[in-house]
Amino acid sequence: MTAILLICACAAVSGARSVDELAELAEWAERASDALLAAVGVRRHPLQWRRAPSQTTIGRVLQAVDGDALDRAVGAYLTSRHDAAGARSGQRRVIAVDGKALSDRPT
Repeated sequence: MTAILLICACAAVSGARSVDELAELAEWAERASDALLAAVGVRRHPLQWRRAPSQTTIGRVLQAVDGDALDRAVGAYLTSRHDAAGARSGQRRVIAVDGKALSDRPT
């Protein structure tokens, strides 16, 4: 499940317009290299090849995920990373997650 959610996130960061467009997510996964699929956790088949998840599989996973719980988990992770970075540097920094703006100014 994690690998498929990471594929969806990578597709979104790469310009996928909507997670509702399953075909677009599956197409992105098909174009991904074996190295990238391995990096996000797509397991190797016993015959030693990797295959991107199908549109149907992506749809089943997205349908099974509790969107609010995922939002809370991602938010908590980003908050912990933000707090840890601020503790190391002595200043807090802004993390842009929407791709619209990036500020590297201390807050």
